[in-house]
Amino acid sequence: MVIWDPEATRVVSAKTHTSAADFNIFEGSELHGVPVYVIAGGQIAVDEEGLHVAPGCGRYVPTPPNSGYVYGRVRARDQVSRQ
Repeated sequence: MVIWDPEATRVVSAKTHTSAADFNIFEGSELHGVPVYVIAGGQIAVDEEGLHVAPGCGRYVPTPPNSGYVYGRVRARDQVSRQ
């Protein structure tokens, strides 16, 4: 579950993201609306202090490439927009 603050803003920066990469293609972009809390498995996984997870706390969810759930909706949207 994600608790979202639609009024908050954040500027994208490689210095503050949690990736090991030293760059971000969206560097300097201002985001409007940000997640405040992420709750997973009944535990707070992310809050204003950062990430609160331990190795092994997640689970792998297999999904096929080009999932029909996602790409089927994209195709349906495109068909509607052509009409």
